[in-house]
Amino acid sequence: MSEPAQVRKATGEVVGQSVAWLIIPVYEDWTALAALLHEVNRVRSAWCFNVLVVNDHPLPPPEEWLPEPVEGSLRSIRILSLRRNVGHQRAIALGFCHWLKIDYSGPVVVMDADGEDRPEDILRLLSAAKEDKWRQVIFAARQKRSENFVFRTGYHLYRHLHLWLTGIPVRFGNFSVLSAPHIRALVHQSDLWNHYAAAVIRSKLPYDSIPTSRGHRLAGRSRMNLAGWVSHGLSALSIYSDIAGTRVLLASLAGLACSLLAAGSVGVYAVSTGSPAAYWGVLVALVMTAIFMQIAAATLIFLFMVLSGRASATFIPVRDGIVLIGAETTVWTAAREVNG
Repeated sequence: MSEPAQVRKATGEVVGQSVAWLIIPVYEDWTALAALLHEVNRVRSAWCFNVLVVNDHPLPPPEEWLPEPVEGSLRSIRILSLRRNVGHQRAIALGFCHWLKIDYSGPVVVMDADGEDRPEDILRLLSAAKEDKWRQVIFAARQKRSENFVFRTGYHLYRHLHLWLTGIPVRFGNFSVLSAPHIRALVHQSDLWNHYAAAVIRSKLPYDSIPTSRGHRLAGRSRMNLAGWVSHGLSALSIYSDIAGTRVLLASLAGLACSLLAAGSVGVYAVSTGSPAAYWGVLVALVMTAIFMQIAAATLIFLFMVLSGRASATFIPVRDGIVLIGAETTVWTAAREVNG
């Protein structure tokens, strides 16, 4: 991709800064978002930012949720309202679809509204992507997690489960920078409707990550509960359902072969020695054989369902998501604002 477009006035005059878009999904987290945007506005660099807030709620934000920013890095703030709540990942997908209608240059930074994605790391992501000549999607990989012990334990268990089922390590979330060609490819992927980061990996787009630290929530409390976290993790795994199913099938077949071998070996020993303990060993091996046979049969049926489902119609965000996209409202523009 070529160098990102410079900010221009409607007359075509070059102002002199490079422009990036921030796509931020939000669900009733307007106080934290306002604080985040003021932090972004204080970032001083060769970049300025147009902001597209994806309101994942059919109702508009509260009045005067954003005090007018002073002169800084922000050039415009727009709110894209959705017709119903679709969830965090799908809000990102619809934000991409809408962005393609209003701007075909880049880059685009995806970040959360709560402040845990630090504004200063935006510049590091943009710098890494620029050095790579915008070929890769660059993600922010958090070096440490600062949540409570229960969450960290569950997260590490999930990471190991994800690695075992897919062979792909979990290293990053939504915070990332990508370019228009990446977005045009992703919005035609049905996987994007379930999970943004997993869709990037599954689509075989080139990607990399840089280490970052987790910021602190700027206001309020997270609305994500245990069920939400589990659903989020399963959404990522669902994209690799064929890979996960194949790995489970192979593991169950290996277990079946081992249990049959054990049953045969212990059976021969039981017949030759007449030991009651050996006969109990045969019974255990046969039970394990039955369990592995059931797992293999269930997984095989699951795989046939997944593979046959590929022939049926799927939800393509750029084609089908338009019915969920409502109106765009310009909240604020700077004196020197231009539409990137």
